Amino acid sequence: MSSMMTVKLDYSNYVVWKHQIEVILETYSMIDVISDTVMAPDQFLRDSSSSFTTEVNPDFLIWRNREQALFTFLNSTLFPFVLALIVGQESSRGVWKVLEKCFASISRSSVMSLRNELSAVKKGTDSIDVYFQRIKKIHDRLASVSVILDDEELLHIALNGLPSNYDSFSSAIRTRSDVLIVEELNTLLNVEERAIRKRFGVIDTSTMAMAANYQPPGFGRGRGRNNAQRGRANGGRGSNSGGGFHPNAPNAFSSPFSQSQPIPPRPSGP
Repeated sequence: MSSMMTVKLDYSNYVVWKHQIEVILETYSMIDVISDTVMAPDQFLRDSSSSFTTEVNPDFLIWRNREQALFTFLNSTLFPFVLALIVGQESSRGVWKVLEKCFASISRSSVMSLRNELSAVKKGTDSIDVYFQRIKKIHDRLASVSVILDDEELLHIALNGLPSNYDSFSSAIRTRSDVLIVEELNTLLNVEERAIRKRFGVIDTSTMAMAANYQPPGFGRGRGRNNAQRGRANGGRGSNSGGGFHPNAPNAFSSPFSQSQPIPPRPSGP
Protein backbone atom coordinates (compact mmCIF):
# COMPACT_ATOMS: atom_id res chain seq x y z
CA MET A 1 0.00 0.00 0.00
CA SER A 2 2.92 2.37 0.65
CA SER A 3 3.90 2.24 -3.02
CA MET A 4 0.35 3.26 -3.95
CA MET A 5 0.70 6.36 -1.80
CA THR A 6 3.67 7.58 -3.86
CA VAL A 7 2.04 7.32 -7.30
CA LYS A 8 2.17 10.72 -8.99
CA LEU A 9 -1.16 12.49 -8.93
CA ASP A 10 -1.55 13.90 -12.43
CA TYR A 11 -4.24 14.69 -14.96
CA SER A 12 -3.40 11.84 -17.35
CA ASN A 13 -4.18 9.28 -14.66
CA TYR A 14 -7.44 11.08 -13.86
CA VAL A 15 -8.51 11.02 -17.53
CA VAL A 16 -8.02 7.25 -17.70
CA TRP A 17 -9.88 6.72 -14.41
CA LYS A 18 -12.78 8.96 -15.49
CA HIS A 19 -13.16 7.14 -18.81
CA GLN A 20 -13.26 3.74 -17.11
CA ILE A 21 -15.85 4.89 -14.57
CA GLU A 22 -18.08 6.48 -17.21
CA VAL A 23 -18.09 3.27 -19.26
CA ILE A 24 -19.20 1.28 -16.22
CA LEU A 25 -21.90 3.79 -15.29
CA GLU A 26 -23.26 3.83 -18.83
CA THR A 27 -23.39 0.03 -18.82
CA TYR A 28 -25.37 -0.03 -15.56
CA SER A 29 -27.56 2.98 -16.55
CA MET A 30 -26.28 4.97 -13.58
CA ILE A 31 -24.60 7.89 -15.36
CA ASP A 32 -27.62 10.10 -14.57
CA VAL A 33 -26.80 9.92 -10.85
CA ILE A 34 -23.76 12.17 -11.33
CA SER A 35 -25.35 14.35 -14.01
CA ASP A 36 -26.38 17.95 -13.35
CA THR A 37 -29.27 17.61 -15.75
CA VAL A 38 -31.15 15.08 -13.59
CA MET A 39 -32.50 16.13 -10.21
CA ALA A 40 -33.20 13.81 -7.31
CA PRO A 41 -36.91 13.10 -6.70
CA ASP A 42 -38.66 14.75 -3.78
CA GLN A 43 -38.21 12.86 -0.53
CA PHE A 44 -41.92 12.96 0.33
CA LEU A 45 -45.08 12.66 -1.73
CA ARG A 46 -47.34 15.62 -2.32
CA ASP A 47 -51.06 15.78 -1.71
CA SER A 48 -53.71 17.16 -4.05
CA SER A 49 -52.77 20.72 -3.06
CA SER A 50 -49.10 20.08 -3.88
CA SER A 51 -48.12 20.21 -0.23
CA PHE A 52 -45.65 17.64 1.07
CA THR A 53 -47.03 14.80 3.14
CA THR A 54 -45.21 12.60 5.60
CA GLU A 55 -45.31 9.65 3.19
CA VAL A 56 -41.90 8.80 1.74
CA ASN A 57 -41.65 8.93 -2.04
CA PRO A 58 -40.80 5.42 -3.43
CA ASP A 59 -38.90 7.05 -6.32
CA PHE A 60 -36.73 8.86 -3.79
CA LEU A 61 -35.88 5.57 -2.05
CA ILE A 62 -34.84 4.04 -5.38
CA TRP A 63 -32.73 7.10 -6.15
CA ARG A 64 -31.08 7.07 -2.72
CA ASN A 65 -30.18 3.40 -3.04
CA ARG A 66 -28.56 4.00 -6.42
CA GLU A 67 -26.76 7.12 -5.14
CA GLN A 68 -25.33 5.34 -2.10
CA ALA A 69 -24.29 2.32 -4.19
CA LEU A 70 -22.44 4.62 -6.60
CA PHE A 71 -20.91 6.66 -3.77
CA THR A 72 -19.49 3.48 -2.22
CA PHE A 73 -18.27 2.26 -5.60
CA LEU A 74 -16.44 5.50 -6.46
CA ASN A 75 -14.67 5.57 -3.10
CA SER A 76 -13.56 1.96 -3.56
CA THR A 77 -11.75 2.86 -6.82
CA LEU A 78 -9.63 5.66 -5.32
CA PHE A 79 -6.26 5.45 -3.63
CA PRO A 80 -5.99 6.94 -0.12
CA PHE A 81 -4.12 10.04 -1.29
CA VAL A 82 -7.00 10.81 -3.70
CA LEU A 83 -9.63 10.05 -1.07
CA ALA A 84 -8.08 12.84 1.01
CA LEU A 85 -9.31 15.30 -1.62
CA ILE A 86 -12.96 14.35 -1.16
CA VAL A 87 -13.20 14.27 2.62
CA GLY A 88 -16.58 15.65 3.68
CA GLN A 89 -18.42 14.73 0.50
CA GLU A 90 -21.56 12.67 1.15
CA SER A 91 -22.77 11.98 -2.38
CA SER A 92 -21.35 10.50 -5.57
CA ARG A 93 -22.16 13.73 -7.43
CA GLY A 94 -20.17 15.69 -4.84
CA VAL A 95 -17.18 13.37 -5.26
CA TRP A 96 -17.35 13.70 -9.04
CA LYS A 97 -17.49 17.51 -8.97
CA VAL A 98 -14.60 17.87 -6.52
CA LEU A 99 -12.32 15.69 -8.66
CA GLU A 100 -13.32 17.51 -11.86
CA LYS A 101 -12.55 20.89 -10.28
CA CYS A 102 -9.26 19.70 -8.82
CA PHE A 103 -7.91 18.20 -12.02
CA ALA A 104 -9.14 20.98 -14.31
CA SER A 105 -6.42 23.27 -12.93
CA ILE A 106 -3.85 20.48 -13.09
CA SER A 107 -4.69 19.84 -16.74
CA ARG A 108 -4.06 23.45 -17.78
CA SER A 109 -0.67 23.68 -16.10
CA SER A 110 0.30 20.21 -17.34
CA VAL A 111 -0.56 21.02 -20.96
CA MET A 112 1.34 24.33 -20.86
CA SER A 113 4.38 22.65 -19.36
CA LEU A 114 4.40 19.84 -21.93
CA ARG A 115 3.92 22.23 -24.85
CA ASN A 116 6.86 24.34 -23.66
CA GLU A 117 8.94 21.20 -23.27
CA LEU A 118 8.07 20.08 -26.79
CA SER A 119 8.90 23.48 -28.31
CA ALA A 120 12.28 23.51 -26.57
CA VAL A 121 13.43 20.01 -27.62
CA LYS A 122 16.62 20.03 -29.74
CA LYS A 123 18.43 17.28 -31.62
CA GLY A 124 21.87 18.24 -30.33
CA THR A 125 24.31 15.37 -30.72
CA ASP A 126 21.61 12.69 -30.60
CA SER A 127 20.84 10.52 -33.59
CA ILE A 128 17.69 11.26 -35.54
CA ASP A 129 15.97 8.22 -34.04
CA VAL A 130 16.81 9.24 -30.47
CA TYR A 131 15.64 12.77 -31.28
CA PHE A 132 12.31 11.51 -32.61
CA GLN A 133 11.85 9.26 -29.60
CA ARG A 134 12.17 12.32 -27.33
CA ILE A 135 9.53 14.12 -29.40
CA LYS A 136 7.27 11.05 -29.38
CA LYS A 137 7.50 10.70 -25.61
CA ILE A 138 6.28 14.26 -25.06
CA HIS A 139 3.64 13.84 -27.79
CA ASP A 140 2.31 10.71 -26.06
CA ARG A 141 2.14 12.51 -22.70
CA LEU A 142 0.12 15.29 -24.34
CA ALA A 143 -2.17 12.70 -25.91
CA SER A 144 -2.74 11.21 -22.45
CA VAL A 145 -4.25 14.53 -21.34
CA SER A 146 -6.44 14.69 -24.46
CA VAL A 147 -4.24 17.10 -26.45
CA ILE A 148 -3.71 15.75 -29.96
CA LEU A 149 -1.12 17.40 -32.23
CA ASP A 150 -1.45 17.00 -35.98
CA ASP A 151 1.41 15.93 -38.25
CA GLU A 152 2.03 19.42 -39.62
CA GLU A 153 2.60 20.87 -36.15
CA LEU A 154 4.91 17.99 -35.20
CA LEU A 155 6.79 18.45 -38.50
CA HIS A 156 7.56 22.10 -37.73
CA ILE A 157 8.59 21.23 -34.17
CA ALA A 158 10.97 18.53 -35.44
CA LEU A 159 12.49 20.82 -38.09
CA ASN A 160 12.93 23.70 -35.64
CA GLY A 161 14.98 21.51 -33.33
CA LEU A 162 17.53 20.50 -35.98
CA PRO A 163 21.07 21.97 -36.02
CA SER A 164 22.28 24.34 -38.76
CA ASN A 165 23.76 21.60 -40.97
CA TYR A 166 20.17 20.51 -41.68
CA ASP A 167 19.11 23.98 -42.90
CA SER A 168 19.01 23.06 -46.61
CA PHE A 169 16.98 19.96 -45.84
CA SER A 170 14.56 21.93 -43.64
CA SER A 171 14.03 24.56 -46.33
CA ALA A 172 13.27 21.89 -48.93
CA ILE A 173 10.72 20.22 -46.64
CA ARG A 174 9.00 23.50 -45.76
CA THR A 175 8.55 24.43 -49.43
CA ARG A 176 6.89 21.13 -50.34
CA SER A 177 3.31 21.44 -51.49
CA ASP A 178 2.25 18.30 -49.61
CA VAL A 179 2.46 17.68 -45.88
CA LEU A 180 4.57 14.76 -44.73
CA ILE A 181 3.47 12.48 -41.94
CA VAL A 182 5.89 12.18 -39.05
CA GLU A 183 7.04 8.69 -40.00
CA GLU A 184 7.99 9.89 -43.51
CA LEU A 185 9.94 12.82 -42.07
CA ASN A 186 11.77 10.43 -39.77
CA THR A 187 12.78 8.28 -42.74
CA LEU A 188 13.96 11.25 -44.81
CA LEU A 189 15.94 12.66 -41.91
CA ASN A 190 17.70 9.34 -41.41
CA VAL A 191 18.80 9.48 -45.05
CA GLU A 192 19.96 13.08 -44.60
CA GLU A 193 21.76 12.14 -41.39
CA ARG A 194 23.79 9.47 -43.20
CA ALA A 195 24.57 11.91 -46.02
CA ILE A 196 25.81 14.55 -43.54
CA ARG A 197 27.99 12.01 -41.75
CA LYS A 198 29.47 10.90 -45.04
CA ARG A 199 30.00 14.50 -46.17
CA PHE A 200 31.89 15.44 -43.02
CA GLY A 201 33.66 12.11 -42.64
CA VAL A 202 31.99 11.25 -39.35
CA ILE A 203 32.54 7.63 -38.33
CA ASP A 204 30.11 5.87 -36.02
CA THR A 205 32.52 3.92 -33.80
CA SER A 206 29.76 1.76 -32.31
CA THR A 207 28.77 0.60 -35.80
CA MET A 208 32.43 -0.16 -36.61
CA ALA A 209 32.74 -2.23 -33.45
CA MET A 210 29.70 -4.29 -34.44
CA ALA A 211 30.98 -4.74 -37.97
CA ALA A 212 34.31 -6.01 -36.64
CA ASN A 213 32.53 -8.97 -35.07
CA TYR A 214 29.79 -9.66 -37.57
CA GLN A 215 28.56 -8.67 -41.01
CA PRO A 216 25.08 -9.77 -42.10
CA PRO A 217 24.62 -11.51 -45.46
CA GLY A 218 24.13 -9.12 -48.34
CA PHE A 219 26.18 -6.32 -46.77
CA GLY A 220 27.23 -4.60 -49.98
CA ARG A 221 28.56 -1.11 -49.34
CA GLY A 222 31.81 -0.32 -47.56
CA ARG A 223 34.15 -2.76 -45.88
CA GLY A 224 34.37 -3.36 -42.18
CA ARG A 225 37.45 -3.74 -40.07
CA ASN A 226 37.71 -7.49 -40.69
CA ASN A 227 37.80 -7.01 -44.46
CA ALA A 228 40.40 -4.27 -44.12
CA GLN A 229 42.60 -6.49 -41.97
CA ARG A 230 42.27 -9.38 -44.40
CA GLY A 231 43.18 -7.03 -47.25
CA ARG A 232 46.33 -5.86 -45.50
CA ALA A 233 47.26 -9.41 -44.59
CA ASN A 234 47.06 -10.33 -48.27
CA GLY A 235 49.13 -7.38 -49.35
CA GLY A 236 46.20 -5.37 -50.66
CA ARG A 237 44.73 -2.11 -49.50
CA GLY A 238 41.69 -2.23 -47.27
CA SER A 239 39.22 0.53 -46.58
CA ASN A 240 37.83 1.34 -43.18
CA SER A 241 34.47 3.11 -43.42
CA GLY A 242 31.43 3.14 -41.25
CA GLY A 243 28.28 5.03 -40.45
CA GLY A 244 24.68 4.57 -39.65
CA PHE A 245 22.48 4.86 -36.62
CA HIS A 246 20.84 2.75 -33.96
CA PRO A 247 17.11 3.24 -33.51
CA ASN A 248 15.94 3.11 -29.94
CA ALA A 249 12.94 1.01 -29.01
CA PRO A 250 10.01 3.19 -27.82
CA ASN A 251 9.41 3.36 -24.13
CA ALA A 252 6.12 2.19 -22.68
CA PHE A 253 5.07 3.46 -19.33
CA SER A 254 1.93 3.94 -17.30
CA SER A 255 0.98 4.92 -13.78
CA PRO A 256 -2.40 3.96 -12.35
CA PHE A 257 -4.69 6.61 -10.90
CA SER A 258 -6.96 4.21 -9.15
CA GLN A 259 -7.16 0.76 -7.75
CA SER A 260 -8.85 -2.05 -9.65
CA GLN A 261 -12.47 -1.13 -10.05
CA PRO A 262 -15.07 -3.62 -8.81
CA ILE A 263 -18.33 -3.78 -10.71
CA PRO A 264 -21.03 -2.23 -8.51
CA PRO A 265 -24.00 -4.42 -7.73
CA ARG A 266 -27.26 -3.43 -9.36
CA PRO A 267 -29.15 -1.48 -6.65
CA SER A 268 -32.34 -3.02 -5.43
CA GLY A 269 -35.63 -1.20 -5.06
CA PRO A 270 -36.99 -0.03 -1.73
